[in-house]
Amino acid sequence: MSVAASKLLVRQASLIQTQLEDPHNERVLLVNPSVGMAQELEHAGFSCISWILNAQALTGGAPETEIFQAHLGEAQHVAGIILNIPKEKQLTRMLLANLRAVAPTGTPIWLVGHNETGIRSYLKQEHAGWQSFQKLASGNHCQLLSSCLQSQAPFSAEDFISEYEFLLPSATGEKKLSITNLPGVFSSGHIDMGTQLLLEHLPANITGKVLDFGCGAGVISAWLATEYPKIQLSAVDINVLALEATQATLAKLGISADVFASDGLAKVAGKYEWIISNPPFHSGKQTDYQITQNFIRESCAKLQANGSLLIVANTFLPYREALSANFKHVNVLVQTPKFTVWLATNRKV
Repeated sequence: MSVAASKLLVRQASLIQTQLEDPHNERVLLVNPSVGMAQELEHAGFSCISWILNAQALTGGAPETEIFQAHLGEAQHVAGIILNIPKEKQLTRMLLANLRAVAPTGTPIWLVGHNETGIRSYLKQEHAGWQSFQKLASGNHCQLLSSCLQSQAPFSAEDFISEYEFLLPSATGEKKLSITNLPGVFSSGHIDMGTQLLLEHLPANITGKVLDFGCGAGVISAWLATEYPKIQLSAVDINVLALEATQATLAKLGISADVFASDGLAKVAGKYEWIISNPPFHSGKQTDYQITQNFIRESCAKLQANGSLLIVANTFLPYREALSANFKHVNVLVQTPKFTVWLATNRKV
């Protein structure tokens, strides 16, 4: 879907550039770019600065051309904004509210997205401070909409923070934890069934260095840190909003952890006794088994020789074969019709 959106932008580059005084010398703020989108726009004649939410889209470019943070606090002196809209409408609302606070009045904005993101609904909605969105072009099942900033207003991330509590049995009786979340982060408003099953069947011998992979809002990290207070906890996610949410969740509990961004396990250094995760396994609408296989193989390189990989996954996914190819011991801790909790120990390589 992101490829189709990029193609539409490139095809309509000249149409967008007619609304810029000097498109080759004036910077455009590209918000939430997909992988390769910034480079394609540069080739089409744009000068871009990218506000990146997903670490996959980072190119290692100069700091002045890439911003990787949950919110923008400083004024952005740009000639226009291109927003690659996400599926989560509340996240789009947060981004528009943030942009309203940092862009100059009169700044044009273009929204691009696949039809499956619900982009056409923005033609019927009003967004404070922005002119009504108008359809500019379409193609490849994508839409390109345009608008303009009419008025500025301060932005408060607090307006978009959500919180929820969950209660689970623990070693000392039932325990309640509070989770802080942001739009665009996994499992908003409640603990998902897979993670709950995992937390209800954690082994008693979790010690040492522990990595929460795909930490989301910090549910697993928060539970691990309170149940096993002596562990050295790290949490990693590809989504900068997830990192922000995890840090907020842990801070409220007074928990210290190393929380950082990584595309997969690429930025994970050192060796861990445990990697614990409810790993993502979808790429778009299709189940991507290659992601699963890569994650299991890469986990081996990040575990100590007798380390353990503890994961929960949909029961229909073929995890046993991939786990057995990389670990000497593979066990099912619990299985339901929907989810299976796997424990793999003693890597083969």
